[in-house]
Amino acid sequence: MKKSNIKLVEKLGVIASTLSLITDLETLSISVNRIVESIVNVEYTGLYFLEEHTEKLKLYYAKGFNEEERKKAEETAMIRHPGWVIKKKEILLISDTKQDKKGKSKDSTRSFVVRSRIWLPILSHNKAVGAFGLASIKPDQFSEEHISLITFVCELAGVVYNNISLKSKQNRLNIKIQKAKNEFEILFESNPDAILIHDFENITNINTAFLNLLNFKNKEEVINKKNYFFFIAKKCYERHKIILESRKSEKTIFIPKISLINKDNETFSAEIYISSTLLEGKLHFQFTIRDITNKLKIEEQLKKEEQKSLMMRQAEQVPGIIYQNKITKSGKTSFPFVSGRMKGIFDDNLNLFENIYHEDYIRFQKSIQESEKTMKDWSLDYRILLKNNKIRWLRGNSKPVLMPDKSVVWHGYISDITEHKKAEKALIDSHMQISTMYKNAPEAIIIINTYNQIIRWNPKAEEILGWSAEEVYNKNVYELLLPKSNKTAIEEIIKKLGLQPTQRKQLKTFELSCLQKNGEELPIAISKSGMLIKGNKYNIIFIRDITKQKINEEKIQQSLSEKEVLLKEIHHRVKNNMQVITGLLSLQSGLVKKESIRSLFLSSQRRIHSMGIVHEMLYQSEDVSKINFGVYLKELTEGLVTAMKGIKNKVELNLDCAELNLNLDTAIPLGLITNELVTNSLKYGIIKDNPGKINIKLTKQKHPEFKLEIGDNGPGFNEKHDYRTSNSLGLMLVHKLAQQLLGKIERDYSKEGSNFVLTFREIQ
Repeated sequence: MKKSNIKLVEKLGVIASTLSLITDLETLSISVNRIVESIVNVEYTGLYFLEEHTEKLKLYYAKGFNEEERKKAEETAMIRHPGWVIKKKEILLISDTKQDKKGKSKDSTRSFVVRSRIWLPILSHNKAVGAFGLASIKPDQFSEEHISLITFVCELAGVVYNNISLKSKQNRLNIKIQKAKNEFEILFESNPDAILIHDFENITNINTAFLNLLNFKNKEEVINKKNYFFFIAKKCYERHKIILESRKSEKTIFIPKISLINKDNETFSAEIYISSTLLEGKLHFQFTIRDITNKLKIEEQLKKEEQKSLMMRQAEQVPGIIYQNKITKSGKTSFPFVSGRMKGIFDDNLNLFENIYHEDYIRFQKSIQESEKTMKDWSLDYRILLKNNKIRWLRGNSKPVLMPDKSVVWHGYISDITEHKKAEKALIDSHMQISTMYKNAPEAIIIINTYNQIIRWNPKAEEILGWSAEEVYNKNVYELLLPKSNKTAIEEIIKKLGLQPTQRKQLKTFELSCLQKNGEELPIAISKSGMLIKGNKYNIIFIRDITKQKINEEKIQQSLSEKEVLLKEIHHRVKNNMQVITGLLSLQSGLVKKESIRSLFLSSQRRIHSMGIVHEMLYQSEDVSKINFGVYLKELTEGLVTAMKGIKNKVELNLDCAELNLNLDTAIPLGLITNELVTNSLKYGIIKDNPGKINIKLTKQKHPEFKLEIGDNGPGFNEKHDYRTSNSLGLMLVHKLAQQLLGKIERDYSKEGSNFVLTFREIQ
């Protein structure tokens, strides 16, 4: 590595800490380009990031572009190289555009010529969020060191991008929090009711309405200087102090009437709502105070109506039913008040207690009678039957009050708990299902802690391994089960088990032998996954007895061997049948005098021979599903040259074939194509006994494509002749077979003679 690059690597920690301070994408883009320029200085660069909530790329930094080129680059980014690396999450390197045969180097029109380029994805949590590209007018501009260092910079950029996103989200959240605080302050100050907030020791905040109500001039006279009882009249002090201190846990307390005293020692009547709330993590009480002095002067009837109206307004704010249930001494029931929420639970014409499900009716009556007798709070979960025969669960809570006429009034609340009951039942069913599955599982299930000690051991484990759950509790699972005979191999498997993915991904299963209680070794399949139980980490091991599976595998392997022998015999017979057909064609061609017809017989013989070679190779191969196509091409082409030009021919056959194994469905059409093109080269490219060259090259391209190049150095086709529309049976056959191979065949005019390039895929 160059000294300059070594120094840069040494500074990568500083670069990382510098990038971590960046808070916006524009600064990040400029910083990334400056760092990369210190690695390799090129003429053109471009840095894109995905716009939030869209699939568009925005060009944040560009070097070497004019304004029009920059605009067009951004508009077409997703269909060019940046979009490719975003979708693939892979590096795209083009060392020399002139040597790029597949056309990857094609780009939108520029005012400059690029000879080499590289594009790298910017990843954040394995998601592509941007693309960084460099281009040079020189070929082979980017060395392995350049790529390694630029990749590291892009990885840092992905981390910084994630930090910027988090900070952006945090800023938005802070704005929302501040907005909520501002809205609270507005509501707090504009509320017409007096509001006081305290922390059980001192008053922490009051609104303007409170100052006006108690005749104070400013908040400093009250906040942190008064406790929350200073404005209560002495005659009410002890009584309400006891109420407040005993009900701190209540969410809401309503005091309908209390005497308060202002700064000038003037007494007035008020109603107070007291609720608890969390402020900055600490429990506070909030007093909402309303002066009711004038209201108390209204006639008694109007007062009752006002109280009823107030109660109804409160009742409508809750999702259930607020009601009063009155039972007189004679046992007659009436409802002085029922909130309008009743229709949300009951059908029309249904009453609160008249449609109780028959199985709950006696229990319901007994609970009411017990509450009336003891004057204790009434609480019950019960069912009602609706008109459509549907059952709904209700939860009733009420407090009995003994009236002066000896009647009892319950102040109550009813809520619909149908979904809650369903959820409870589902949870119970789920626990029962899990327990049943654990007990009746067909596999041994062992739960261990982080020290590999056995915590639970299901019945199947007892059956397979022999020990009871009590015998193995707290023992090390691996020391108990794993034999020492193949300790090294087993320790390697245990390491792999420890690297297992989370339970959300598919678990890997390993096969090994384990010890049973009787000392015998048992073939098993084992896998492991992590789990949480009440916040603690545990591992769960699954063990399956594969004794029968191993026996069956041996039987299957024996059966497969027999079938392979049979299949080889079939290939041998197919090859023999093709030889018979070739012989018949040879006999028939001997009776034909016309040369053009005899030529057709010879072409058919060669085609059949090319297929016969495939079957012969499969017969001789250990793998009956694939053949070595390089060996096949050598045998096929050498046979064609000898057959058409004689043993002492002057043909130079150049074969460049990789070690590729292809299946029967691919090898036969590919062999026929080779047969046709080589035959044409021998007939028309190499005239008579003249010397000539035939070049054949077979290479594997990017999965799943292959490329076959066949050509000669003869005179070639007429430039104006369209070989695709040729009446030649051979060329027509070539194009049909290319389509069968999911590929295409093109003529290569850049070389001397007649040359063809076939791109194809293996037929599955």
